Amino acid sequence: MESSRRRFLRVPSSARVDWTLLGACTHHISTVRDWSRDGLFIDTSVPKETGDVIRMRMEIQGVAVQLEGVVVRRCARGMGVRVDGSCTRFL
Repeated sequence: MESSRRRFLRVPSSARVDWTLLGACTHHISTVRDWSRDGLFIDTSVPKETGDVIRMRMEIQGVAVQLEGVVVRRCARGMGVRVDGSCTRFL
């Protein structure tokens, strides 16, 4: 882990996430590789562009959560998303 570059501790995950580019109709089902207080990394073969806003829905310990975030990093394995806490809803 690159702890010297990280602001917050990363927690490994294997949660499934349903996500879509804001304003688009196509949904993707992917896996969250890890998450932290301010974001998460989504394993996907179709990472979106840096700056794109995505809406995510996932279940955490039996509670459905809807999140919104901005893609801040992309690579061949997926994308890092900074989560906007003000847009988080528990469903």
